[in-house]
Amino acid sequence: AEDGIRDFCLSRGLGDVYKRQVLTNSIRPMKFSVSLKYQQTQQVPNFLKATDSLVNRHIGPNEKEIYEMLHSLGLSSLDELMKQTIPESVYDKEALEFKHQEIPQQVPETLLLKRFGDMMNQNELKKCYIGAGYYNTITPPVVQRNILENPQWYTSLLDEGTAAAEALNLCYGTFSSKKNVFLVSKDVFPQTIEIVKTKAKFLNVEIIVDDVSKFDYKSHKERLCGVLIQYPDNFGSVRNYETLIQQIKTEAEAKVVLATDLLALTLIKSPGELGADIAIGTAQRFGVPMGYGGPHAAFMAVREEFQRKIPGRVVGISKDAQGRSAYRLALQTREQHIRREKATSNICTAQALLANISVMYAIYHGPRGLKEIARRVNSLAQILFLGLNDLGYQTVQKLSLIHISEPTRLLSISYAVFCLKKKNMYLIIIQESY
Repeated sequence: AEDGIRDFCLSRGLGDVYKRQVLTNSIRPMKFSVSLKYQQTQQVPNFLKATDSLVNRHIGPNEKEIYEMLHSLGLSSLDELMKQTIPESVYDKEALEFKHQEIPQQVPETLLLKRFGDMMNQNELKKCYIGAGYYNTITPPVVQRNILENPQWYTSLLDEGTAAAEALNLCYGTFSSKKNVFLVSKDVFPQTIEIVKTKAKFLNVEIIVDDVSKFDYKSHKERLCGVLIQYPDNFGSVRNYETLIQQIKTEAEAKVVLATDLLALTLIKSPGELGADIAIGTAQRFGVPMGYGGPHAAFMAVREEFQRKIPGRVVGISKDAQGRSAYRLALQTREQHIRREKATSNICTAQALLANISVMYAIYHGPRGLKEIARRVNSLAQILFLGLNDLGYQTVQKLSLIHISEPTRLLSISYAVFCLKKKNMYLIIIQESY
């Protein structure tokens, strides 16, 4: 390898470069590889290393700046800085071990992008009809190009399940933590139920998952702080909960949370009209790609009496000293810099990208367009319903989901699912006892 470098330099009149870069640095032996894995060792001279290193572009301080920083602090190494910064109780004294040792620490950006592309090509793109809060949607090209693909926006991982957990926290806090039972409908999305359970564990709140239409509210009046209902539910069913909500408030004096669907709300009554106290959900329906499960921005709306208890930051319009309109952080009594222990702004990470995609999707289509999309979704479900009946399946029709029970002909459900998978269409199979 060394002879090859020498011949290469001499053949191109670069003898001085060879002497300066190779001989003076005593780089022997040198190891090279033409493998696509780009195996690079520390013996490779600096003048041959790739110049498009991600480290140089994305890690701010260089070696000289790190030395100056440590010198000004009177420290000798970054390890010493970490030991003085991180509390002893959380500091891991064990050396960090990398599982993928074959990946060099400094990989050229072009090669890294190629590797990511190869990994992405392994994804199998199928038509997903699993539902449960995740739905295929079409992002308008103008929204995709100017917002989704715009690197100036920021994202986070807040979703409907997190919003449900925050709604639980609000209900629990409304009663000054005196009521510690929270009822969750058995027809709520399964991932939401699990997140609520996790949140409740740290609040010492008891979670009851049950049929909300048959629950005994009177006997739980002293302990029930809230009820979470999915609308439409996990099976696509839409029910008028107005009477039930009134019953919950009368018999248990508890708060009601409706986890809802923005597209469905263009055709059905809103949570406020039904008497709910809190409305939550995901904005994914409005043009946000599924992204293999996220991230998706959630929304949360409350009645005016709860506005000081909702999470997140509220920005309001005020006037400055010259009488001009100005924006300021409103309701600062909820903020961490005012009352850290009781702050409710714990999920105020930036939702600008995802929230704005949904807003622009709504603006792009307008009220009429959104209703047309909702009617089309419902019409497609109607067509599926009629087609399954023609094939001999006993079906139960819901708003946007067809529930298939036992077939009346020789065709089995397992065979139907098999045929759909062959067409790259995936459904969810739910047991009757779910």
